[in-house]
Amino acid sequence: MTPPESLSRRAFLRVIETHGVALACTRVAGAALLSACGGLRYARSSLVGNEIAIPRTEVPVAGVLVDSREGELPLHVKPTGPEQYRALSTRCMHRGCQVDPSADGFVCPCHGSEYAADGSVRKGPTEQPLVEYRVTVEPSRLVVHLDAPITRTRPS
Repeated sequence: MTPPESLSRRAFLRVIETHGVALACTRVAGAALLSACGGLRYARSSLVGNEIAIPRTEVPVAGVLVDSREGELPLHVKPTGPEQYRALSTRCMHRGCQVDPSADGFVCPCHGSEYAADGSVRKGPTEQPLVEYRVTVEPSRLVVHLDAPITRTRPS
């Protein structure tokens, strides 16, 4: 008898998340909510050292989630203009919960912090913006540099 394949914690959580979203999407009435469910997908990506490579065709206008390092929350990658992209951590800077992308920013489901689309703080309790990473645009792919966070501070 062959032992079952073992799943890492990350792979297991992804399976649970995918099936939960699929179940919710199949039971929901209304096109608006169904389209929102479709926006929760992950892009294909590869991690080499401190760089995540993402095919440009994988990043829709609304943005997409991208796996980060093992055990870390995903990044949200979104175009911000012609040949410009933003990569933000989805880790809330208040208590570390994963923020949810919204139509015009991000919302933390744990304590209600709100962030603008650029990751700046809109409403506390958080006091720090989301971590943003430098993105290099190449002809067929984007490269997110995990070793190059962009330092920002909250305006006074």
